[in-house]
Amino acid sequence: MLSKCDLLPSRRQLEEFLEADAAALGEMLHQGTSPNFYRLNSAICEMLDEWSMVQFLPLDPRDSDTVEIILAQVDNTIQYHDDVEPKTADDDQEDPNDGAGNDMAEWANQMRQNGNER
Repeated sequence: MLSKCDLLPSRRQLEEFLEADAAALGEMLHQGTSPNFYRLNSAICEMLDEWSMVQFLPLDPRDSDTVEIILAQVDNTIQYHDDVEPKTADDDQEDPNDGAGNDMAEWANQMRQNGNER
């Protein structure tokens, strides 16, 4: 997750970083590091390219869409919905653990409300 995206002067800089391929990342690393690290940089870029292990998600706290995307990605990663038991009509008793996952949803709602007020 990339935070503070709202502080960038232009959205173009962010898009270049989010959509950069391993070769472009390698070139940027070669420009900013010592030649001693060229092999390491190349190996890391090759691994990222082969395995697609890294994905960057922008977070702009004023934009509710980016918050929702990140929350959905977190839910998917931890497989939150796979462990949730379906409710039936005879579930009259409240489970004390039911409110445990609501903290993140409440936070997202607060973020959305704060973003709309600005």
